[in-house]
Amino acid sequence: MRLANLWAIFLIPILFPFVVYWWRNRTRPIGIVYSDTRIAARTEQAWQRLIIKIQPYWRLCVIGLVVLAVLRPQAVTRLQDISHPGVDIVIAMDVSGSMLAEDFKPDNRMTAAKKVASRFIESRPNDRIGMVVFGANALTQCPITSDRPVLLELIDRIEVGMAGSGTAVGMGIATAANRLKTSNAKSKVIVLVTDGVNNAGEITPEEAARIASSLKIKVYSVGIGKEGGAPIPVIDPVLGKTYEKNPDGTVALTELDEPLLKMIAETTGGRYFRATNERVLADIYETINRLEKTPTKITYYNRYTDWFGAILWVALGMLFVEIVVTRLWLRVAP
Repeated sequence: MRLANLWAIFLIPILFPFVVYWWRNRTRPIGIVYSDTRIAARTEQAWQRLIIKIQPYWRLCVIGLVVLAVLRPQAVTRLQDISHPGVDIVIAMDVSGSMLAEDFKPDNRMTAAKKVASRFIESRPNDRIGMVVFGANALTQCPITSDRPVLLELIDRIEVGMAGSGTAVGMGIATAANRLKTSNAKSKVIVLVTDGVNNAGEITPEEAARIASSLKIKVYSVGIGKEGGAPIPVIDPVLGKTYEKNPDGTVALTELDEPLLKMIAETTGGRYFRATNERVLADIYETINRLEKTPTKITYYNRYTDWFGAILWVALGMLFVEIVVTRLWLRVAP
């Protein structure tokens, strides 16, 4: 609450003498000589005596309300406008066959990666996020968007092998960078999730890292898989579930090119992480969440609601009621 015309408070000392003068004359007893006052006593009712007594105070209230209206009291509502310049993020996820490795118990790598990525997306409601998947080729699963339900549904549809057999890390980074190159966001980020070695694609990871760096895009590379690798399950139509074999008949284990992923992160100003289980992967996403804070700009402004009119109408209503009562019902002697 505030008084917009605070200067008007200086009118009170000026009006005060006139109010005192009016009060003294208004409350002075009026002498009228009657031959017999018993008749007048019988005609005067209790409610009339009460109104006569409170009339001066009623008028004082009217004057006070008029003065208050002149002071223009205003209700102040403080509002804030929160704007989020935001961070544009593209998650580039490996969907090669090795993502079926079952070292992320009780899920395989693919299921765990999708689950944790979904939680990461839900934790950043003010950012635009997109999804790229890569195997031998790279595909845009979802352009950068702020539509969370659509993005989460498209992530749920990701399947191993949908981008071909192989691991084209360079193509995954290049496709994600292409999605971000026209972005006006203050911060542009690629979260690269892979568990393999680059063995496909027309663009090498080194070239892709340089492209991302030139576009001021940071790459946070995440290597998935336990130390020493894990067997890759294969569904055989005859034998059922089995595991990939090396040419010499031994069980093939996944491999991870950590030096390559570290190089990509360093070239673009990002960081490299190693996820050996789902909990560690979730912690990595949380670390990225903290590193890439969404900048927030808060603008405060005040909204004023003027009470001048309402108070003045109340004062006029009270004055009207007094006039009606004293002129029509009480017949007060002057």
